[in-house]
Amino acid sequence: YVVSTSNNYVVPEAKIEIKDNKLTFKINEELIPKININSSYSDNPSANKNSIANAINIMKCLEKRYQTLNGILELLIVKQKDFFFKGENFLHSLILKDIANELNLHESTISRAIKDKYLDTPQGIISMKSLFIIDSKSIEIKNIIIELINSENKKAPLSDEKISLFLKNKGFEIARRTVAKYREELGFPSTRDRKK
Repeated sequence: YVVSTSNNYVVPEAKIEIKDNKLTFKINEELIPKININSSYSDNPSANKNSIANAINIMKCLEKRYQTLNGILELLIVKQKDFFFKGENFLHSLILKDIANELNLHESTISRAIKDKYLDTPQGIISMKSLFIIDSKSIEIKNIIIELINSENKKAPLSDEKISLFLKNKGFEIARRTVAKYREELGFPSTRDRKK
C-alpha cells in the first residue's frame, strides 16, 4: 500500500494525522489552482463576456472538486479509522458506492476524485484507491477470528483447526493454514503461546 516514489515524485492530495487520539485531515491547498478575475477586467464593458463566464465556471468546478474531496476524506477517516490507527490488517470492506450514496454523488464522480490521488497518512503515503476494499470476505473472516480469539478460554485457547471448523460451520471454506496466516497477520501468537 505504500507507494514507491523512486521513479515518480508523489505529492499527496491531503495529510491525515492523529491528534489527541483523533484523526484529522488537511487538504494540500497548493494543489488547488487559484483563479481570480481582475476587477478592472470584469468592470470593462468591452471585456469578453464569454471569457468571464468561462472563468466563473472553472472556479465553480474547482470549488466542487474541493468539496467532493473534502466529503470523501471526512467519510474515509471514519470508515477506515482502524487502518489509520493500526495498519493494513485493519482495513474494512468499502466500495465506491458506499461513499457515493452518503455524498449523494455518482460512483463515477468518486472514482474520478480519487484517481491517481495519494494521501500522507500515519501508515505512510498511500493511494486513495487502496482504501477501497472489495474483497469483504477475507475481512469478515479476519473479524470472526479476532472475536473468537478475544473471547476464548485463556486456559484452553482455540487451535487453528478449531477456528477453521467454526468458520466452515459459518459457511466459509477455509483451510487451517489460511487461518494460521490470518491469525499471524492479525498479530495473534500460536495456541501454545496464548495459553495462560
